Amino acid sequence: MLSRSSLWYGGVSEAYWVSSQGVAIRVEEQTPLFLSVPDNDGDSTADELCLAARHEEPFMASPGSHLTLTYHLCSGNDVRKVHEATFPKFFSLPEAAVDSRMIRDPIWSTWAEYHKAVNDSRVLDFARAAFENGFNNSQVEIDDNWETCYGEAVFNPERFPDPRGLVDQLHSEGFRVTLWIHPFINQDCPAFTLADQLGYFIKDSSGATQLTHWWDGRKAGLLDFTNAEAVAWWTQRLNDLKHQTGVDSFKFDAGETTWMPGNFTLQADERLWPNLYTFKYVEAVADFGDMVETRVGRGSQRFPIFVRMLDKYSTWGYYNGLKTLVPSLLHFGLLGYPFVLPDMIGGNAYGLRPGKELFVRWAQANAFMPALQFSILPWNYDEEVTELCREVTRLHTQYTPLLLSLAQEATTSVAPMMRPTWWLCPTVEECLTADQRESFPPSSVHLTVCSFSLTVVLLMMMVLLMVTHC
Repeated sequence: MLSRSSLWYGGVSEAYWVSSQGVAIRVEEQTPLFLSVPDNDGDSTADELCLAARHEEPFMASPGSHLTLTYHLCSGNDVRKVHEATFPKFFSLPEAAVDSRMIRDPIWSTWAEYHKAVNDSRVLDFARAAFENGFNNSQVEIDDNWETCYGEAVFNPERFPDPRGLVDQLHSEGFRVTLWIHPFINQDCPAFTLADQLGYFIKDSSGATQLTHWWDGRKAGLLDFTNAEAVAWWTQRLNDLKHQTGVDSFKFDAGETTWMPGNFTLQADERLWPNLYTFKYVEAVADFGDMVETRVGRGSQRFPIFVRMLDKYSTWGYYNGLKTLVPSLLHFGLLGYPFVLPDMIGGNAYGLRPGKELFVRWAQANAFMPALQFSILPWNYDEEVTELCREVTRLHTQYTPLLLSLAQEATTSVAPMMRPTWWLCPTVEECLTADQRESFPPSSVHLTVCSFSLTVVLLMMMVLLMVTHC
């Protein structure tokens, strides 16, 4: 499947669409769904939503099984009304709110600043520098390359000779600690042999383990989260890791079905393949509590965890850059994932690091989002950038009581924490097409300026002004 980019989608997807015309469509999970959104007139805007059911990869079907495209078509007076009426019929709301400290204070991740060049001294210096430069924290996150081997779940003793001592020291200085975790075990890891012997990896129809490749491994086993015994084994390893090192929680990466090998089987109703894999992965990681973050979602709205945006590029535009931040936020919320963790401020610095203005704009765009996540260090630019970022964190803290209230409201209402502008004016074209604004309940609109060399970044407008404008 990895070689077929036509099958790639984002980490969060549902077979659910709402239209500005007051129409909603829900396709049943048992449908082997293929879709397209053709632009018939060449204006760079989709003109149709085309749905089809086919017994083709990645979907599986028994010989002679019946092929059906099962969908529900709902209508209402406008886009908001049809969404509010339709969504609860097919999806659940979160069963609780997420960790309040992760909403209030920024996460500090080692990834974009150091990528794989992490060790105990860098982690400690990284955390202390955040404190010394006047920033609060919810936790410090030790990202990629802390293990002896990818999937081994053991700290590399050369880079982290005393992980318990490191975690204890960070705790004493006011930091919680989280670790980056993924569902793979590379073939050259000792743990691979044991997991393979126990039958815990994705297999083909003959029962043979099927290897996959991913960004940190050319040959790896992928844990089968539809296998209850595999889940119990994997979960126990992580609980043992928590007990031994004192880490507080985990950042769970991957989980998309695109990482599955082409010839796969799952231990579940084949009509739900492959998307059930993502649900079962989220179900397993959610057991680790309300500090958990993942980057995938499929029918998993009920779990009270953060859902992170996929890695953003350190660029301005719509090609996975800053301008995709608000659309991603609104997309997650409308699909029932209100606890959105925006990707790292400034992007992931793949290749070039963000310039000063891009970095500041990115931070300011995050100010009213559910959480903040730093990695690239503001003080590596200059004091002006550092102070502007401090101001973002102060502003975010100022509005934290409202954010916490909205997080709690999300457990009883289909209204996202951060709402599209059309939530206020669902029949006005300008509201329906605004992609850099979000409604910040109960009485304002947050306008994010995501273009180079513009000086006004955040604008708070009272509803009265918005109604007059509409």
